[in-house]
Amino acid sequence: MTWAVPRTWVAGEVVDATTMNAHVRDQLLAFPPSSATVIAAETSTSTSFTDLATAGPAVTVDTLTQATVILSCRQSNSNAGNSAQMGYAVSGDTTTAASDDESVVAISLVANGITLTSGIFRPVLTAGSNTFTSKYRCGANTGSWSSRDIYVFPVGPEV
Repeated sequence: MTWAVPRTWVAGEVVDATTMNAHVRDQLLAFPPSSATVIAAETSTSTSFTDLATAGPAVTVDTLTQATVILSCRQSNSNAGNSAQMGYAVSGDTTTAASDDESVVAISLVANGITLTSGIFRPVLTAGSNTFTSKYRCGANTGSWSSRDIYVFPVGPEV
């Protein structure tokens, strides 16, 4: 199936199953979401985005020019008041490094961390096969991450 520009509906139009399937169901099936999880609890002292001992999670998705990325993990820092961050890099037809602007940040207030989830709309991608890989950094000291998830929902271009 391929994505197509959505239909413009007319007020009072009677819609049959074939039309709905072609313009709603098939559009959603053209670019299904992808997800990956890494459960392992791991640490890093890097203040730049990096891989942990178990890299990822990562997903490879066929996209058009936009996607929504959802990041979720349990994260903390060994010292109260310091941060732990989970971001993502993109490789493939699009190549970008992880950045603070597209990440989820926890400032440690408690020893066992906090689970955070963030949705990030990515409005500029090169259409094609793109791999989204989670990356990690801390503000100082030692950051900890576990139960790491990434979800990527490809979406069509604005029309």
